[in-house]
Amino acid sequence: MANPRYSDDNVAILRDPSFTDYNFLVEHVYIKVSDIQDHGKVVDAEFTIEYPLGTPFYSNIRINLYNRNERKSLVVDLAQKYTDITLDWDVMLDYVIADIIRTLRQPPDVINIDDEPDNEAVTYTLKHILLKNQPNSIFCPGGMGKTTIADLCCVLLTHNIASAAGLLPGTGEPINCLYMDYESDPETHRRYISAIEEGLHLEEHRAIPYISCTKPFYQYVEHIRELVERYHIELLVIDSQMAATAGYPSNMSEAQIASEYYNNLRDIGITSLSLDHSTKQDMLNGGNNTTPYGSIVKYNRVRSLFELKMDDSFADSDHKEYALIHRKHNLTRKLPPMGISVDYVNKGDILESITFDKCNIADNQTLSKTTLTRKQRLINALKMLGKANIKQLADYIEEPDNERIIGITLSKEKRTFVRISEGVYGLLTNPAN
Repeated sequence: MANPRYSDDNVAILRDPSFTDYNFLVEHVYIKVSDIQDHGKVVDAEFTIEYPLGTPFYSNIRINLYNRNERKSLVVDLAQKYTDITLDWDVMLDYVIADIIRTLRQPPDVINIDDEPDNEAVTYTLKHILLKNQPNSIFCPGGMGKTTIADLCCVLLTHNIASAAGLLPGTGEPINCLYMDYESDPETHRRYISAIEEGLHLEEHRAIPYISCTKPFYQYVEHIRELVERYHIELLVIDSQMAATAGYPSNMSEAQIASEYYNNLRDIGITSLSLDHSTKQDMLNGGNNTTPYGSIVKYNRVRSLFELKMDDSFADSDHKEYALIHRKHNLTRKLPPMGISVDYVNKGDILESITFDKCNIADNQTLSKTTLTRKQRLINALKMLGKANIKQLADYIEEPDNERIIGITLSKEKRTFVRISEGVYGLLTNPAN
């Protein structure tokens, strides 16, 4: 029940995504509640109290809103601090806490989804990679280059030159990005971003806000909201999801932690790119795991998911070749695998430039074998050979022990392959992929 002493007539309330202000007009008391953490049975928040208006803040008070002992202790502290006047601190705090909890528990508004859509096409922050205002993810084993790819995304969006790397179509307007880093340091990103800009022949530098993080992701949510508003952020990069969720309460399961993480991203409400990991063992076993390490909830909750694979033969080279494989898309069909080549130019210990370009996965035996389907590899083989018997095809796609399965594939896919003579196949003029 609302406290009868206070109403809109004598309390001015300002609501913001990251805080709520209460101005008790008669008492000249100002109470700000921020960094609200709702854990169901526990809701804690930080209080800032000012009396009278314009005086220094009495701040950094954090209490559990459901804990009456903590509330009572705060009332006692306030009464001892302001001994020259009698104020009903307990009544004011009860009003504030009741309003906060009521707002948290308020169900969402009902809307009509039979209306015409505002935009019938799927919308992207970075076409076709980052779904707009949705959680997106790229995963691979550590040390394979996903941070460089994320820095490239930030540069392309910040400078509004998505097509400059020859990989993607343009997007429209410049996008402000925020980089949350749990694994590296700002100097590393400065080196990468400077080298990427050099590789793109960009002379102008544009701000890319960055924060170095050590606390669990959920503890930064209110701060992120403030930064989103201050810097007009439209893309949030989290590097990495595994590190960002490492400090969650020990009584939470992997599924609960992943759910909480995505609930927080949904609450922030902007486009996000989470960098995540698969295991080194998976890489050694051929990289056949198509989901990030950890709970299946990660796969279920992310809206667009990519796996990054690297050709290991280039591991010690300044030239790298990757396949970016679309493992999940909730809003439309998955993209075909994208080949990316990356060239680093070093002068001694100085990284001078990084250049990105497309590469043909079919031309890379290592990537094509682990990335493309058998049917796709047979199509690419026949594009090169013109026609071939089953043994030749099996050798070409490096499956010499699978002649029977290859024969079945060729005979079954009649819209793609044509039998020229006994055991010899070619492609139809316009093969079905």
